[in-house]
Amino acid sequence: MHDRGKLVRCYTHNIDGIETLEGLTIGGKEGQVCQLLGDIHTLRCDCCNGVHEYTMEWMEMLLDGDAPDCPECEKKCTPYRKYIAYS
Repeated sequence: MHDRGKLVRCYTHNIDGIETLEGLTIGGKEGQVCQLLGDIHTLRCDCCNGVHEYTMEWMEMLLDGDAPDCPECEKKCTPYRKYIAYS
């Protein structure tokens, strides 16, 4: 359908990126493909819905059973400050 110019939209749950390899546009107004479950190249934060590229560091954390901190959520959070009472 894509080769014949007949593809309007493709909804997929494939996460392997095969649509990108075939030259289809992912997401946005011009996108031909809507990825229902995301892909293996990005992570989405459950809290703020921020989307970030996978890094090797994050992959190692996930393989160890840990979840990486979201950079967007960390920017919004005020660091805890210790107040020391001097006498």
